[in-house]
Amino acid sequence: MRHLGRRIRPRPLALLLGVVALLALAVGGASAAERSPHGLDLPHQLNAALSPESRENTSLLVQNNSPRKTTIVMDFYTPAGVLIAAASEIHPDVPAWATRTFEQKLSRGLLPGFQGVGVLSSDQPLNALLLREVSGPGSVRSYSIHNAHVASMTRVALPYVANRLQEGGNGEVLNTRFSVANAGLQVACVTITYELMPGRGGAPARGGVTVVSAPSSEACPEGGHEIPVAGQLTLTPKAENLALAMPATTGNSLMSVLIESTQPVTVAADIYRGDAGNAQLGSYNGFTIHKDGSNQDDISRNVVMPVAQKGVGGYWTEYAITNPWNEAVTGSIVYRGTVVGGAGREVEVTVDITVPARGGVTHSVFDSDAIPTGFSGWALVKADLPVAALVLRGKAGSSEHAYAAANGVPRGRTATTARFPLIFRNAHGDGEASGYNSWVGIAVADGGTANVRIVAVNDPPDSGAEGCESLRLYRTTLTITGSYFFDQASDDEDETGLGDVPACMFGAMAITSDKPIAAIGGVTSDLEVGDNDGMYNAFP
Repeated sequence: MRHLGRRIRPRPLALLLGVVALLALAVGGASAAERSPHGLDLPHQLNAALSPESRENTSLLVQNNSPRKTTIVMDFYTPAGVLIAAASEIHPDVPAWATRTFEQKLSRGLLPGFQGVGVLSSDQPLNALLLREVSGPGSVRSYSIHNAHVASMTRVALPYVANRLQEGGNGEVLNTRFSVANAGLQVACVTITYELMPGRGGAPARGGVTVVSAPSSEACPEGGHEIPVAGQLTLTPKAENLALAMPATTGNSLMSVLIESTQPVTVAADIYRGDAGNAQLGSYNGFTIHKDGSNQDDISRNVVMPVAQKGVGGYWTEYAITNPWNEAVTGSIVYRGTVVGGAGREVEVTVDITVPARGGVTHSVFDSDAIPTGFSGWALVKADLPVAALVLRGKAGSSEHAYAAANGVPRGRTATTARFPLIFRNAHGDGEASGYNSWVGIAVADGGTANVRIVAVNDPPDSGAEGCESLRLYRTTLTITGSYFFDQASDDEDETGLGDVPACMFGAMAITSDKPIAAIGGVTSDLEVGDNDGMYNAFP
């Protein structure tokens, strides 16, 4: 991982700030000579106008991931690497485990339309989430959450990439935009392989279609998109000012994409609806692939999917699975859980899968009649070679257009701790609107029983949410088998994960377990019209 900033701090976290997939990302970065091995590169962009009727802003929620207080600094740079001193923000004496928010649209030092690089730095380790908010025509809003902890490697997989995918009878159009950032110290030559999923959109029902994009240039004579040091390449369904269009032969298709580079790269993707009036948006990180099958990458023969739902509150889940190898992979998805309202009825359903070489497949809970409506639980994706698996969660038939994405967790990277910097209960509720609420889904890695201890703190006291003004600590212990879905909006003190049902909560949560667990956090709100759901991976 690489540091793009200049301010001298032991633990910098560099962020190239990005947008929803309606406008191209800008190239951002600082000089390669100033990089250190301690930072993080992510494709980002700030305050960029998406169209005359819509705008996007980003904000960063940053957690002090240590038992000591610290100072957190955020600096901003132009794409050429020039520090904007007037925009720098400093939060001194941040308590252990506490969170602070850096909201770019409120920065007096950034002009509307600014795009560039943000660098977080601290003398203690940090966890950070990137929050994206797009204000569309009228009062429609799109919202997503993105983990800011992507590693860089020379091979990265994207399990779910749609290019003007048209399915269903209501004119739905699904799109994806992805950005590849060069995290190396030399020009990156990047080959992009699109593998169309059979039978999806206009793709043939039998036999895969492969499209390889690797143009040659003086810098990349053997082929590959040329990406300068600290630069990035953005692919969208339609060419924009600073983005290339995906190959025309990939139109009306759903694809698995494999990115291979001569230098380490990081990749981020945004899935969004392209039909009029729809606000769905979900963001996820590319899955790193180590050439030697290291446990430090994002693929595995056993991938834990902490959330699986079918019709619970209208929500459903779908998994997208990519095989990065040159031979087909066989495996299964094992769903385990209970039926909500079914008197504890236990469910286990196994779905066999075959993933083509360098290709992908998807499986929705609606694809299996054996999974009953009301099912809530988790799943394990098993394969005879390591695969990448993505969780998609949406709300069927909802006017809110709820949609979110997060990465499945390799079982070898599950942990006995899980931290969530974004925990809400009825925050900023107004009249009949509940406001912001969160949820946490956890799964025991071996499917057995675990004893978990949960600590949550209402912080910061100056959140501005009525009822959240007082600093307060919540503690509880629970025994869970298989998985558990904690809903902070619940009126049951065990289901909240707080051991209480406070009127308001605005803070963070930490879970410790006597067995390794995988966990995903989510946020929703009923204060705006549109897609108000976001989802992210817990920090270990």
